[in-house]
Amino acid sequence: LCEFLSSPQAQIRQYALEQFAAISGQDDFPSYLTDSTLKSLKVMALGNNDAAKLAVTCLVNGCKDIKIIHTIASDLSFIKAQATFATSEDDIAADLRTMLLANLAKDDKIEVLVTATTTKKRSYTSSNSLLDQMIECFVQGENKKLNPNSAYDHIILVLCDISRFEAAQDLLMNENVTVPPIVKFFGYITSSNDLRKVGSIALIKNCLFASKHHDMLVKDYNILDILVYPLIGPEEIEDYYTEVMSPYVQRLVGSKAREPDMTVLLTALEAIMLLTATRKIRDYMRFRKIYPFIREVHRSVPKEQEDILLKCEELVNILEADEGPEFSADQEYTE
Repeated sequence: LCEFLSSPQAQIRQYALEQFAAISGQDDFPSYLTDSTLKSLKVMALGNNDAAKLAVTCLVNGCKDIKIIHTIASDLSFIKAQATFATSEDDIAADLRTMLLANLAKDDKIEVLVTATTTKKRSYTSSNSLLDQMIECFVQGENKKLNPNSAYDHIILVLCDISRFEAAQDLLMNENVTVPPIVKFFGYITSSNDLRKVGSIALIKNCLFASKHHDMLVKDYNILDILVYPLIGPEEIEDYYTEVMSPYVQRLVGSKAREPDMTVLLTALEAIMLLTATRKIRDYMRFRKIYPFIREVHRSVPKEQEDILLKCEELVNILEADEGPEFSADQEYTE
């Protein structure tokens, strides 16, 4: 089959591709992907048609082998082409392309998408940045509102992986725009779509490794409330604590179920931990009394969740530590 993928006759290529895609789910499939076969599949993946959809399917399934990932990712123009197709409102293989890009993101060459641009005009944004377009596809394209062929759920996996790069963090938390792009992901922490929820909070956590943006996110966009949300459970909290909590958090106390996904809980705790990098924000956390939520998480999760229990203990040790007189962080972060 492999040799027929490069046949000069379209019908033979199509037949070979269909048969090849049919076996692509097999465990040993990556072993069939020689350099010449990958080249043929990549050429056929550059289109908006059924052949491209089958070719991308083969490439996605081939990524079970990390060597295949590195081979495909070495072609930067191919990465950009797949992102360009995926962000088109009529691409029939958009979901598969975002799955492929998510696989390729295991290779650091995916960073090319941070600064990549396209000449393709989009109805949903005036930006020619592929990163901007992927973000808008995620936000505006939910439930197939942009593309009838894609809900753009899997694109969060690509965005999350890209957010590990410092250049991407700076763009996602750009303070020179009306609203930094990272804020667009805040609402998905309450999403009923698990993929969007898990991916969004992971992206936010990745961005918080860039501590230079912490003040802006806490002061202007209440990121602490966003990260505390998954921790809040049905327990009533003592008035001593609730009277100084933010109005948003006060309304939630005792009225919602705690986030059931252990991955989300752990990621939220890890993100809060990253915010403790500066004394000012540690004092602000103390002022807003987030301790009881950490306490209740520690009480409620199964003992098998050792990572969560340890992270709770680490946070409590930090927040309960005596660092001397508190700064007046609350005066700067509240009106």
